[in-house]
Order: sequence, then C-alpha cells, then structure tokens
Amino acid sequence: MLLGKRSRPQMKRTTSMTQFDVAAQQPSDQEMAHHGTHAREHRRKEVVETAPFLKVCGLCKRCLGPDRDIFMYRGDIAFCSLECRQQQINQDEDKEKWLVTSMIDNPPATTAS
Repeated sequence: MLLGKRSRPQMKRTTSMTQFDVAAQQPSDQEMAHHGTHAREHRRKEVVETAPFLKVCGLCKRCLGPDRDIFMYRGDIAFCSLECRQQQINQDEDKEKWLVTSMIDNPPATTAS
C-alpha cells in the first residue's frame, strides 16, 4: 500500500459564496440510484437555517444577508464591513490594555496563610 495524497478533482477557487456552485456538490443520478429514496429526500431538503450570529452585524446591528459579504472576528462574531470589524478589534485591544494597566496599578490582594 502506498502512502501519500490521494488524487482529487480540482476545486474551483472562489472569492465569495455567491460564486459557489451548489449543483456541483449534489450527487449524480447514478449515486442517487445507488443510495435509493433516502438520497432523493436528502436532495429536496436543502434549506439550511442561518446561525443567529450571522444574521446581524456584531457592531452596528445591520442585517446580514446572503447577497452580502460577511467579515468574521474571533470565530463567532460577524460584521457587515471591514470598518465595523476593525472598530471591534480596536475596542477589544483598548479593553485588554485597560485591564492590564489596572492589574499593574492595583494588584490583587494576597492573603496570608
């Protein structure tokens, strides 16, 4: 048995989900016949619920839609623009600096044992 990478068909690179070809990801008729009626039912149920954090901008609360780009930060915060995302990053950095400074100025009291 040879070790190494398996050959795979080339995937078209896209810059946006609006260019994503859903039809290319659906099983072929031959695959459908092989898997039976369950696969046909699966093909019909393609409605996916959007996660709550992807519905509105994390900063300005503007609605995010399927036809708009979404900018992510820290894994679960979505923003409508690079500007909103950068403002949140700046706020978080300022907050972290303030916490560090306050810890240096007012160290936690230690108890004697």
